Amino acid sequence: SGALITAKMALEQGIDVLAVPGPIDSPQSAGTNKLIKEGAGMVLSAADIIDCLPLNLKLGLNTKKLYNEEKPPLEELSGPELSVVEAIGSGSVSTDDLALALNMPISELSGVLFSLEVSGVISCADGKYSRRKF
Repeated sequence: SGALITAKMALEQGIDVLAVPGPIDSPQSAGTNKLIKEGAGMVLSAADIIDCLPLNLKLGLNTKKLYNEEKPPLEELSGPELSVVEAIGSGSVSTDDLALALNMPISELSGVLFSLEVSGVISCADGKYSRRKF
């Protein structure tokens, strides 16, 4: 739909392009994985996005608010967020396994995971999500 063309043009002009990698055997991941191969930055956590921000924007961020030191109460989570947190449980789970367990499209799940990671409820290591310990 033009996203890859736009990203390629941005890369050619020296503008930062970021992409979230996906499984190498998934046709849905071909575009983002190709972008990474061609020089786009890889996003594995919210910190990767913040690292690409210009310094003047970073200085204006309240990182304590962005990375909460305290876990928000579960009752403050939206329905999809709560479902994801409950599906993760006390283990660590890949995005694909969560999508299958919740019968949720990856596109929707990615947004929920990002929101939970930025709010400090979950963390991602080695491609698997787990609840943060407090």
